[in-house]
Amino acid sequence: MVRRFAVTAFGIVRGVLGDTGNPEGEHKAVLSLGGHPRLATVTTPYDATRHTQTHKVFTHLYGFHGKEPITKGIGGFDSHQRGVCIGWRRTVVGAATLDTWHMKGCSQRISPDVVSETVSPAGLPSHSLRVRWCAADGSEFLSETRRLTLLPDTDGVRWVEVDSTLSCTAAPVRLLGDPHHAGLHVRLANEVCRHPWNTRYTIPSGARWGRDDCVHGAWWVLCRFVVRSKTRWLLFMTRPGHQSPPIYSARAYGKLGAFVEGTAAERPFRIQCKLGLSEHSLDGQACNRLFQAMNWDD
Repeated sequence: MVRRFAVTAFGIVRGVLGDTGNPEGEHKAVLSLGGHPRLATVTTPYDATRHTQTHKVFTHLYGFHGKEPITKGIGGFDSHQRGVCIGWRRTVVGAATLDTWHMKGCSQRISPDVVSETVSPAGLPSHSLRVRWCAADGSEFLSETRRLTLLPDTDGVRWVEVDSTLSCTAAPVRLLGDPHHAGLHVRLANEVCRHPWNTRYTIPSGARWGRDDCVHGAWWVLCRFVVRSKTRWLLFMTRPGHQSPPIYSARAYGKLGAFVEGTAAERPFRIQCKLGLSEHSLDGQACNRLFQAMNWDD
């Protein structure tokens, strides 16, 4: 409880200090539908002289109105948490342990510094990118194929599918950590730090809250949040099929994500999530229906 209060209080202070703008030199590839932006992948090339600004590959999500994303970029409270992002605090490569969550002594680099706007196997618009996970000396230890796809809307909910496959390029790589610092996460706009009392989470029947804002036994978590005076709901689903459901991180300052561990060795490691955004209220029953109706086939 003390840790939870401290994290939330620190987030409020950092939120009051100011929101992030559009950092100098940041480039985005925007994917729109019907003339409205849905997501934008940051394509800024990695620059060792600007390591903290360029060390992580991430994607912004957009709301139903306006041209500003509802997710946080560089800066703000916990700068390494950015939009839709992936990493593991304990990334074990051979005898070395790297931190691909905080990006200490390592980096994620889009290769060749561009995002391809393609169609998914189902014919839907998507961003496809190859990400090189590199050690401090620039050597690549993981090769990632990441695809973000705009799925058809259902019952007023906008969907984005995030599908990541990680393959080792030399030694096997173990992907380890803890629920708040490993897996696939979404960080909402920095302003959510200012009013965490407006953030509420709903979890499935049968799931349970654990210590320190962790959710156990759930394949989905629903977050109600407020950005620019508008209330929205974000439903985070994880593909069934792991040995057990992920542990979800559900912070009041606006970070939610799925913690899973694994190994990229002879077989690649894959994580797949679907993010549903609504401007109308969702409850547990509606989320269960949406989850049961979701098609997880490739």
